Amino acid sequence: MNRSELGKLKGVIGHGFSIKRVAGKDTGERCIRVFVKRKLPPQEIAAQDMVPTEITVPEGTIKTDVIETGEVVAWVEAPPQPTQIDDPATHQKKYRPICGGISVCPTNFLLAGTIGLPLVYKDNIPCLLSNTHVIAPYWYQSQPGDPPGWDAKYGIHVGAKVRQPSITDGGLESDYVAELLAWTEIKLNQPNTIDAAIARVTVPAQAELLNLGKYTAIADAQLGDKVAKSGRTTGITTGEVEALDVTIQVQYPHGVATMEHEIAFSGGLSAAGDSGSAIVRQSDNTVLSLLFAGSPSITLGMPIKAVFDHFGLSLVPVGTDIKTALASIEGKYTIVWGWDNNTKIWAMYDPVDQAGSDLQLLWKGWGYWIKTTQDCMLNYGSYAIELPAGWNLIGWWAEA
Repeated sequence: MNRSELGKLKGVIGHGFSIKRVAGKDTGERCIRVFVKRKLPPQEIAAQDMVPTEITVPEGTIKTDVIETGEVVAWVEAPPQPTQIDDPATHQKKYRPICGGISVCPTNFLLAGTIGLPLVYKDNIPCLLSNTHVIAPYWYQSQPGDPPGWDAKYGIHVGAKVRQPSITDGGLESDYVAELLAWTEIKLNQPNTIDAAIARVTVPAQAELLNLGKYTAIADAQLGDKVAKSGRTTGITTGEVEALDVTIQVQYPHGVATMEHEIAFSGGLSAAGDSGSAIVRQSDNTVLSLLFAGSPSITLGMPIKAVFDHFGLSLVPVGTDIKTALASIEGKYTIVWGWDNNTKIWAMYDPVDQAGSDLQLLWKGWGYWIKTTQDCMLNYGSYAIELPAGWNLIGWWAEA
């Protein structure tokens, strides 16, 4: 039997690469972890549905390891859970600037999920990142029996509002923080890889996770990585990467979807309402995954690099390195200020303290205040402008 045939066995809902366990302890031996809703005694399983002790993979044969998960569900709409590391109630409050790990919902839906990364960029537009089923549940549009006007009030479309906190957590009509830009469709008749949505941020935002701190990088997850997440329902929790390249069936509001190339984490990492949370490596807050589903014994996330590639996201705007951009007036200016009209935050560059400056890039189409110490000529790209001594406001139009 090969790996693709595992999913045809009765009771099997998923499988992925992992490390084999015996009596709850890792053996260090690579295996295929097989996920079943319920682990039954051998005498209760038909011969044709028995998971083999090993299967064939391109590299040869590999042993299997069967784990009971219960039903795996796309996490939304949750009751409060017991405190883990911090108080989950703090994650359900209103925050301005917004950050990651806090309550969110789409427009007027009575749902509750989590803002994963509140500040990523697509085409230099600041966005927040969460799941499709958290901020863009398009399947609720025009369902049979919906009242007149449902689409106009609740429909998911580009520009639809995103609210923080969620209505469930006391969010008001005035608590909109973003407008939908794009989302992935969760299809029921073919494999899926990404459950994610982005929305243009319309309030101040900061690149950090509540009670976990700033995030500055993304990376691929590795088996055994110690991880943490900041989420709406369970707050700060920790766990580890248990399986990679996971294929698994997930229950969504509109049906069961097959998700491929996912990451499985230890189950205590999340509960309903934590969907959309960023999962980071404990040692350095590097983002590894976007949480989207789980059960009492397993948490699922998609590789963050796949999400970034799908939408064309970056952690910082795509721009020109400021030191390089201002090389023609090096030594002739003391400070540069830039205003982000989307996040409503000033950023500053000090050539004497470059590492401590939060303005590192100049973005095409933006304006900047530069304080020069003498009359000078700024040359950038095919542009040149005379700057008298003192404060100067310039528009940046260079591509590089």
